[in-house]
Amino acid sequence: MSDVLFIQPPYLQVPLDPLANQTLDLLSSYAEKIGMFGLTRNDLTPPTAMLSIAQMVIDAGYRAAIADMYLEEIYKEDPWAFLRRELKKRDPMIVGVANAENCIIEATVSVSKAVKEYNKEILVVSGGINATALDTRLLQKYGSIDVVVRGEGEKSFSELTEAFMKEKPFNGVQGITFRQGGNIIRNPDRPFMKPEEIPLPARNIYPIKRLYAAGGDADMIFASRGCPFKCSFCNTPPIWQGCWTGRPVENVIEEIKIMKEYGATKFHLWDQNFGGNQKWASQICDRILEEGLDMTWETEIRIDSLNNDFVEKITKSGCNVAFVGIESNNQTILDSVNKKYNASIQEKALRTAKEHSLFLEGGYVVGLPEDNKESIEATTKLALKYFKEDLAVPLYFLFVPFPGTEIGDNPEKFRIKIEDVGPENYHFISPKPLASTKNLTAQEVFDLWRTGQEKILTETKNKLAEAG
Repeated sequence: MSDVLFIQPPYLQVPLDPLANQTLDLLSSYAEKIGMFGLTRNDLTPPTAMLSIAQMVIDAGYRAAIADMYLEEIYKEDPWAFLRRELKKRDPMIVGVANAENCIIEATVSVSKAVKEYNKEILVVSGGINATALDTRLLQKYGSIDVVVRGEGEKSFSELTEAFMKEKPFNGVQGITFRQGGNIIRNPDRPFMKPEEIPLPARNIYPIKRLYAAGGDADMIFASRGCPFKCSFCNTPPIWQGCWTGRPVENVIEEIKIMKEYGATKFHLWDQNFGGNQKWASQICDRILEEGLDMTWETEIRIDSLNNDFVEKITKSGCNVAFVGIESNNQTILDSVNKKYNASIQEKALRTAKEHSLFLEGGYVVGLPEDNKESIEATTKLALKYFKEDLAVPLYFLFVPFPGTEIGDNPEKFRIKIEDVGPENYHFISPKPLASTKNLTAQEVFDLWRTGQEKILTETKNKLAEAG
C-alpha cells in the first residue's frame, strides 16, 4: 500500500500530422545513423520532476509509489489495465497526475476519472506547466480533479499531503488551487525553493531498468530551473516568471553518478537554457571530467550562447547534441515574440558548434503572429540550407498558442485568431490548423507549414541515402 500514487498518463493517443510524423521518424533514423543522440523524441526518460516531488513526500514520512502508463504503452501493454492493477495494489489516499502539456489534458482527466471510479474518496491532484496555466478552468470543468498544484510542486504537494492525511484545512498551503464546497479557492503563490532544497528524484521507486531497456539506457536530469527570458510563445514563463536558479554543482554531479550506478550510459540535461550561466555550467562540465563519468549527454542552449570556449567545454565533457531555438531569420518576427537575439549571429554560432563536432537540433516555428507567406517560405529555405550544410537538423514546428503564454492569452493584442480544435491538437505537429497570423488564415499557415514539411522530408530522405 501507498499513501500517495503518482501517475504518468499515456501519451501515444495524441493525434499527429502524418506528414510531420513521418519526417520526425526519418529524422530519428538519420540521427541514429550519424551518431546523434537524443533527437527530440523516441528517447524514453524517467519522469524526474514527479520523482523529485515523490522524494519530498517520502522525506515527510509518507509512502509513495509511481505508475508510468506511458512506459506500459511503449511495451505495448494496456495502460488502463495497468492503472487498475496499480490502484488495487497501492490503494492510495492521494493520487498525483501529471499534466505537463495541453495535448494530454484528456488523458489526465481520463486517469482522474478512473481513480474516482476506483474510490471516490481519493484526493486527486494535478500539476505541471499546463495545469498551472489552467488551474481554475480545470477545476471548473472537471469534477474528478480536486486540487491543482501550481509551479514548483515539491513543497506544495508535500504540505498538501500532510494536511489531507491529518484532516487539516488546505487554506494554509501555498501554491495550490482547490475546490471547497461550491467555490474554487486559489491560495497565494509559493516562493521558489532555494537550490539546495531541491531533492534528488526518487529513482528507487521507479522501474528504471525497464525504462533503460526500452529507451537505450538514457536518463534525464534538470541541473537548473527556469529561464530569465520571456519569449511570448513559450509556455514556461507562467511557472518560472523570468527566474532562473542553478542547483549546486556537487548536487548535480551526485545525481549523474546515481544515474550511472543504475546503468545509464547517456542522459538528457533538459534545462531550458544550460548556457545561461556559463561559469556555473562550465564547473559542471569540469567535474564530469574530473570524476571520469564518461557519459554522452544532450541539452538545450540559446543560440547566442554558442561561443567557442563554451562549446569546446561542453563537448569535451560528453555533450553530443544541443537543441537551439532558431525560430526564424526575420528580425522583426524575432523581436515581435521577445526572442531577444540578433538573427545576424545565426550562421557563425552554428558553424562554431560544427567545428567542435556538436550536433545541433534547430527549432523553427512557423505561423508566429507577424509571419506572412514570404517569411514562412524564407524560414523553410533557411531550415533546408542549414540542414544541407550539416549545421542543424531541422525540427520544423507549427506555432501553438498555448494557454498561459503571452500570445495564447492575448490573441487580440497580437491580432491573431485561435481555432477551437480541442486541446489534444495543441502540439507542434498538430494535424489541424491552430491559429492565424496577422497576414494569413490558420488554414493558409497550416498549408504552408505542410508544404515546408514535404521539402524537409525530401531532404531527410536524401540525407539518409548519403549516410548509407
